[in-house]
Amino acid sequence: MDRKNIYNIIEKKVAGPKRKASQISQTSHLARSESAPPSIFLPKREVKRTRSYLTWTKGMDNALGIVLMDQLAQGNKCDSDGWKPQALQAAMQHLNSSLGLNLSKENIKNRLRAWKKCHGRARNIQFEKSGFHWDEERKMIVITHAELLARTAYVKV
Repeated sequence: MDRKNIYNIIEKKVAGPKRKASQISQTSHLARSESAPPSIFLPKREVKRTRSYLTWTKGMDNALGIVLMDQLAQGNKCDSDGWKPQALQAAMQHLNSSLGLNLSKENIKNRLRAWKKCHGRARNIQFEKSGFHWDEERKMIVITHAELLARTAYVKV
């Protein structure tokens, strides 16, 4: 059986009995070149996802923050914007033992990256000349009354 006959048989099986191979559009998912292998014309199987994703809870975040504060006090934070490997190892071991988890260093690094992304927005607000500032006593972003009035007047227009 030659290659052309194989393509015709596959096209008929995929297209179904109501359509002929000559009626199939060249732009459809069955469009092919003569050199393409016939395996690409077979129907796709459903892929089952076996990977589970870690969902961080507030308690996990709090525990990670406490461990990292301890590591900062011990001098395990780099001068650049990162942590020394022993700090990540200590955080991983503490979270695994105290919360009964099975985290890796990559889980810790990814969570720190998410923190940086989330808290970077708040930090930008703090340092911009936007009328917003950080209230250290109340631990929240606040806006001055004059700036609030100016913004509401701008929005009304």
